[in-house]
Amino acid sequence: MKKGGLRMELQVRFSKLADISDIVRLVREGFPAEVGDKLIYFSYGIDKYIVNQMVESNSDTKYMTAELDGEMVGFVEYKWFNGGVVLNYIVLDRKFKGKGLATNFLHKSLSLLEPVPVKIELDVFDYNLTALHWYEKQGFKKVGESYWYEISDCTLFDTEEMVYVTNAAQSLSMFENYGFSTLNLFSSNHACCVGILGEYWLRITQREILSDIAILQFLRKKYPTRKILAILPQSLGVDEYKYFKIKEILRSYRMKLILNK
Repeated sequence: MKKGGLRMELQVRFSKLADISDIVRLVREGFPAEVGDKLIYFSYGIDKYIVNQMVESNSDTKYMTAELDGEMVGFVEYKWFNGGVVLNYIVLDRKFKGKGLATNFLHKSLSLLEPVPVKIELDVFDYNLTALHWYEKQGFKKVGESYWYEISDCTLFDTEEMVYVTNAAQSLSMFENYGFSTLNLFSSNHACCVGILGEYWLRITQREILSDIAILQFLRKKYPTRKILAILPQSLGVDEYKYFKIKEILRSYRMKLILNK
């Protein structure tokens, strides 16, 4: 990119605390409201969460910022797992999009990671064709699919079975600080982790929980105004379960890139 006839070099560095407000802004600008309320970046305490991630040098989550002539261009968030990283977000400010910066940013940010990851995975919504095609140009391949369902109008029969919470205090404290948390539950049939997202959603990722009347009843009574967001690697039939309504609201692809091949 040029300014005043001089070519400016994209600078990439680890993000600083002063970058956090712009990081949150960039993510929120990148998603419509009906998607954003299902993401932790739209929670009221996300800035405090990022602060705590940044100040922990051994955190599995790394944030990097791209700049041109001292102006923030975008940021990327990586999360380590099993020798590789999940690319949670790579976002450019709107005024810098379409200028060929994203590929440079991706490669430079990867070079800062230690050790060098052997693979990268990410999730992209199927409606975001621009991002999907860009990832494919970088060499990413689709390796899976997730279906996002809204579960509502639960009509469950009464059960006396107990459901236990194993992290009640921690979950409450986390939600008060960040606006999202996880709740660890177990019944006689299943153990599960339920996400509590913002004001409206409970998130589950285990299909078998949809058949556990005790856990579903516990969630309905404890959170009567919240809907269940089920994110699953397989599709559900709308008439598959008789105790609630199922509506597919989103779909996403898992993509993967093996490095140095």
